[in-house]
Amino acid sequence: MDFINPTFLGIAAIGATLPILIHLIWRNKTVRIDFAAMRFLLNQHKPMTRWLRLKQLLLLLLRVLALAMLGFAFARPWLPSRSDMVLWKKGNREVGIIYDISASMRAGNNRSGSVRALRSVLSGMKNGDVVSVYLNGAPEPLLIDREPWSADLLRDIVSRAKPTQRSGNLIAGLRLLDDQLVTSELAQREIYIISDFQKNNWPVENLRLELHSKAALHLLPVRDEPWKNVAITGIALPQRNSRTWSCRIRNDSPEDIRRVTISLYVDGRRAARKQLVFEPDETTKLVRFSGISMRPGQNQTGYFSITAPGDEFEPDDKRYFVLRRDRSVSVLLVNGEKSAGAGDELFFARRAFATSSSDFRLQETTPETVQPARFRAYDVVILANVKGMNSRKMNALRAFVENGGGLFIAPGDRVDAALFNKFFAGLSPLLLRKKAEENIDLARGHAVLVQDFSHPVIETISAPGSPGMGAARVYQYWQGTAQPGAQMVAVLDGDHDPALAFKNVGRGKVALLTFPLDVEWSNLPLKPSYLPLLLSISQWLKPARDAADALRVGEPIFLPRVSGRNERVVLTLPDESTERMRGDDELFTATEQAGIYTLRFAGRTRHFAVNIHPGEGQPDFFTPSDFNALVQTHAEVRVQGEVLQAGSPGGMEAESRQKLWRIVLMLLIALLLAEAIWANRVPR
Repeated sequence: MDFINPTFLGIAAIGATLPILIHLIWRNKTVRIDFAAMRFLLNQHKPMTRWLRLKQLLLLLLRVLALAMLGFAFARPWLPSRSDMVLWKKGNREVGIIYDISASMRAGNNRSGSVRALRSVLSGMKNGDVVSVYLNGAPEPLLIDREPWSADLLRDIVSRAKPTQRSGNLIAGLRLLDDQLVTSELAQREIYIISDFQKNNWPVENLRLELHSKAALHLLPVRDEPWKNVAITGIALPQRNSRTWSCRIRNDSPEDIRRVTISLYVDGRRAARKQLVFEPDETTKLVRFSGISMRPGQNQTGYFSITAPGDEFEPDDKRYFVLRRDRSVSVLLVNGEKSAGAGDELFFARRAFATSSSDFRLQETTPETVQPARFRAYDVVILANVKGMNSRKMNALRAFVENGGGLFIAPGDRVDAALFNKFFAGLSPLLLRKKAEENIDLARGHAVLVQDFSHPVIETISAPGSPGMGAARVYQYWQGTAQPGAQMVAVLDGDHDPALAFKNVGRGKVALLTFPLDVEWSNLPLKPSYLPLLLSISQWLKPARDAADALRVGEPIFLPRVSGRNERVVLTLPDESTERMRGDDELFTATEQAGIYTLRFAGRTRHFAVNIHPGEGQPDFFTPSDFNALVQTHAEVRVQGEVLQAGSPGGMEAESRQKLWRIVLMLLIALLLAEAIWANRVPR
């Protein structure tokens, strides 16, 4: 209980003493006079006097309580916690439950702890309550959508909510349930999160999520302590003529788990094995295998595997891979100015990639029609005179680069500097300022000057017998400001403004050419250096041939384009089951198992490696206070029933919590009536 005007509590205490003071001051002072003839009457008067004094004391008590209640009512008592409103709780609740079944919930006693927490939540509900259940880490997360509570609900949820190998997304779950509760007709709204609160479940780092439903938030952690875990955190496959395979092992409990066995399996057979011993203060080891025979010119599949007594989390004990020996570079061309003939933005680039000597697979689209999920299917994305894309596509593009993809940006006349800088901040090597020339003059142009001859891209076009860039002339270009980490490889003569810049972003790379790929601003597409420059940049941007080829559980497999709708495509899953699809199907989304997926179509075979998200095995968890800092809400937040944040209700709820003063006021009126009636019955 709290008070809006606590000053009146002191006034109430002072007011309550006034009747007592008045009673003491004005009470009659008796003078004793003995009369011999009166002693028989006094014996009869004593009982009557005692009863009269009792009545007067009761009257005094009523007056004290009346003044105390008056001050108490002016102090405006209210209940800061919604759970304290037991006096006038009416109706039913609408409850949203986020039940975590992501891969990390397989560790230790997380599963049994989550079932106990779910039973506790559901046992406190009654007929008429409404329930929604979001399965964090499920392919179809909304298991129950605003259904009435029933006694069979627990058994139904537990039977259908088995732990998966996916990673979770608490942000998506909170947003969905919060949006539902905003429209609820029930005043009592609550959200329960049953999870181990692993940081991997909050995919956008430091994002503060604002909730609008004013639902009370209950955090129910099911992890008592970090589990004992040994994990494969990364692998590296042989490059070109190398025969060295390596992997990195992380031991989160070296004091408890000392001995680890690491094995390498290639094409279904064990190719190598080693025994590791961790010292008490040693948490990581790099393991290398050498001299393993490989089939020349053929793709190979396999996995690294570890066994460690006492390891409580099995899903990250294997890391699958596909070693591609015949891998071409897949390029997505995003055309920002599509037109007929040589006026098309990609007219010259398309022909450069189509040369018989190039090893590229092309797919062309536009900024309006490109699908965000498609970026993941390519090695390199080229944005040709693209002024921007919506936030969803930009977020997908940024994730594509950070996870190892290559991005090549060539801005032109359709680009706006302010919008470009807004969309590509932190991604582009340069932020654009303005166009260098007011008018394009074909009689004069800027030569391209190489600054860094050691860069792999420049080495290719500057090698003996290779065409250089000196013959090209640039008539218009974007002036730019270099960003942290940018590398200026080529500039333009005159003011030495940047012409070609590179930057590493996460595990990926970004290249920016300050003029477009067509002949509108330069004659570079007409020069011999255009072809090797474009191909060399694309080759340099492509991801390394290592574990970057692996997908994560839940990510789609993009199917090849097969001529004919009736052409059959067969996909074999890690458990040896098969899925048959039509030739016009674009992707397979049910990658729920870690392992090797084998695709057979038109007499060809392709392999895909699918692993669990590496973050699922990391011992990084939110404390309740840390998690609460990421969620912005005005409602109450509780952890295992204990109040973590009292909340600040508003509107009707605040008024509802202040109903207590009405009860005090009614008691005051009742006391005043009782005092008036009793005063008339007590003689003075």
